Amino acid sequence: MMGLILDGGIALLTIGIAAWTIRAADDFAAVVGFVAYGLVLTLAWTRLGAYDVALTEAAIGGGA
Repeated sequence: MMGLILDGGIALLTIGIAAWTIRAADDFAAVVGFVAYGLVLTLAWTRLGAYDVALTEAAIGGGA
């Protein structure tokens, strides 16, 4: 039950950050949103058990 709530929270957070990043009027805010989106996607990939994809997402998303 707790895992389902965590997965749902990560999914909602991912959608929320994606929408916020698209609507950001300032360039700096859009970049910050993109980095936050990458970190949340890293959590999602970790929950799915794809640790190699999560590590790649964290490395590339944080570096871009």
